[in-house]
Amino acid sequence: MAYGSTHRETAFSNSAAAWTLAAGYDPMSPAVGLLRRTLLPPVAPEDGAVWRAPIDGAGLVFQPSSRVRVGCSEMDRRCRENEVFFRWVEIPGFWIEDTEVSNDHYRGCVEVGACSPPKDDIRFHNSARGSEPVVGVTWRQARSYARWAGRRLPSEAEWERAARGKDLRWRFPWGNARGSGLANVWDGLFAGGELLAAGSFPPTGWGVHDMAGNVWEWCEDRYRLGFKDLPADGSAITSGWGRSVRGGSWRRDIDLARVSARSWYEEEYRADDLGFRCAMSASSEVSDARVLSIAGRAFPIDVESGRELYGADLSIEDRRYLERRAITWLVLEERAADAVLQVASLLRRDPRDQVALDILEWVEQELIDEARAGHPATVRELRSGYLQAVSGIQRLERRLQETDDRLLTALRVCGDGFARSGERDTAVSCFEEGLRIAPNDAAFRRGLESLVPQPGELRAWAADGKDMAWVPGGTFRFGATEGDRQAATDELPASDFIVAGFWLDRNEVTNTEYRRCIDAGACTPPRRTDAYDDPNRASHPVLWVTWFQARNYATWAGKRLPTEVEWERAARAGSTLRFPWGDKWEPTMGNAMGTEGVDHWGDAAPVGSFPANAWGIHDLIGNAAEYIQDVYHLSLGGVPRDGRPWEQETGPIAERRRVVRNGSFADPPARQRVSRRSSRKPTEAHHAT
Repeated sequence: MAYGSTHRETAFSNSAAAWTLAAGYDPMSPAVGLLRRTLLPPVAPEDGAVWRAPIDGAGLVFQPSSRVRVGCSEMDRRCRENEVFFRWVEIPGFWIEDTEVSNDHYRGCVEVGACSPPKDDIRFHNSARGSEPVVGVTWRQARSYARWAGRRLPSEAEWERAARGKDLRWRFPWGNARGSGLANVWDGLFAGGELLAAGSFPPTGWGVHDMAGNVWEWCEDRYRLGFKDLPADGSAITSGWGRSVRGGSWRRDIDLARVSARSWYEEEYRADDLGFRCAMSASSEVSDARVLSIAGRAFPIDVESGRELYGADLSIEDRRYLERRAITWLVLEERAADAVLQVASLLRRDPRDQVALDILEWVEQELIDEARAGHPATVRELRSGYLQAVSGIQRLERRLQETDDRLLTALRVCGDGFARSGERDTAVSCFEEGLRIAPNDAAFRRGLESLVPQPGELRAWAADGKDMAWVPGGTFRFGATEGDRQAATDELPASDFIVAGFWLDRNEVTNTEYRRCIDAGACTPPRRTDAYDDPNRASHPVLWVTWFQARNYATWAGKRLPTEVEWERAARAGSTLRFPWGDKWEPTMGNAMGTEGVDHWGDAAPVGSFPANAWGIHDLIGNAAEYIQDVYHLSLGGVPRDGRPWEQETGPIAERRRVVRNGSFADPPARQRVSRRSSRKPTEAHHAT
């Protein structure tokens, strides 16, 4: 049975906006019930019923409550380590989208300002590919869409339940055999593969398409190796790392399209084979407060619609309700969507531009702060019978026009904000964009240009007090140095990369600095604490920590681990040779094994004991090996060229190992070459890392 309609008339939207105002003013109003019936699916649907969501027109299929074995199927002999520890759970009935979210549906969220567009994805901007799944979105972008649509991301257990269809024992949505032509997966001819329109393959028994292949799909859960911490009701796991993904993709073979196959990525990861679909709890589980939150996004009252609301095609009942209460309503739009057009015009940019949206994030908080200070957007009517909305953005605009210094400050803060959020286009792109959006004033431009850091410029980072050095953007040769006979196959193929500028710690993290993170409750002690507890080694690099511990420190400090491309860019500091200073090892330049007489330390040296490179950074050659964000791969052939860490999975080893760069005090000079790579399990600690 099907419910709902994809057609929304203007009169309906205006009436729903009036209901939203009424319900917000009076929670006991009948308008709450009207909104609930409009925005939520039926309370007692049939199993497999289809409901059409009013906000974005997506189709959702009802999955009946059931007892489900989450993890490796009983008959499956190809399960991997992260699938074998299965668990039985009781999942309440829920709704899930019948296809992945398409470019067309996601575009609707972007157009109203509730979502940011995928980064550098030509598919999204190609109208002919509107029915394809939206890809190149982070977990946070997927969550933003789900919230705008009044839904959420599915838990892993819910996703697996929907993928299994009516037979919960099957390895694939269609049965136990691999089959042929049943899913969009890599069939051995990689170059011939491509993303296909959502819904291109037959549905499961409950009417859900593409649960195998096409795109990996974000889930709500934090990732854990097994399901020991999976809640008994199948809701999302809340502790772990990154976010889980399910379903395989057009870039992966059929084994990763098995129902129980799973992987994970960091929240800010993007890829051309990574998308999502949304889920929704049964209507009886949705609170009135949640209904009002959904309604506020679905039917917003902004400046223009507020002026015309009274004269719109409202029902008599809605109009009378408005007239009686218009004088007392206070309406605050807690998002920047209504401000974007005006401020973007001031900044001379397209309001859909990602950089403009990033700069304008602080506008949203400005509006909220002003409302809390007693200056909200107000809906009132005293004489004329019309509603007039007055927004705090007018005061904001006047202040920006009064002094260009405010814009300079905003751009300075913008760079820091990029770094804190882990965006790849950090401060330098912000400043470069600033040069394009700035007023055509020579004095202002000189002031803006003075904000651009110089190579090696140092700034103290507030959270952990460490000096960070500016690594300039540019083109460099990434990988094995030409003619290097000691280069390993995993250092090839070498190629030219363009990298954006970024900040990097001037020195390795010391025992003292790591202790502050432990004291703050954000880090755990090293696996072995001999050196860590030695007061004479307070300024030595912290060792015996895992990749996860290193990442937790970076998160606590408001930073991130560098990508492999960024690390090598910083280590080379403009050089194209085997070492930053030349093609031969110089014992005075780094802490390596077998350099006694110059290096008088038996193991790690205090950070900064050896000369800095051309950009002011110490110990990128020798001393302690350093963890990198990227997953380890056996070659450099697929390294992302847009600044992202390489997280694409190519097999079991990729999930278990992370890149380690920089030779250590325990490595001979031959292993100190700039391009040399190694790897380590993320759960493994080492005496020199």
